[in-house]
Amino acid sequence: MRRLWSISPLPVEKLFDRGIRPTESHVQGTLRMGTGPADSVVDSGMIHHQLRNLVVVGTSTYPSCSCANPSLTAAALSLRAASRIA
Repeated sequence: MRRLWSISPLPVEKLFDRGIRPTESHVQGTLRMGTGPADSVVDSGMIHHQLRNLVVVGTSTYPSCSCANPSLTAAALSLRAASRIA
């Protein structure tokens, strides 16, 4: 088995094993989806308002955090964005 730091594209200084944690979080809402550049970064098609050739996919486009795991919604939005640019 290869070690993580031998295949990493960037140098790895330290690896931390924090063990089992009671909860984790999903970073969401940093590149919000909305109707215009005044209140959001991407439109409903996940396309950046100003850089129209930039498609953003992932949970960062959510307007707020949900109480459930966001993976299925993120996958659905990614497939939707891919279908629009294909």
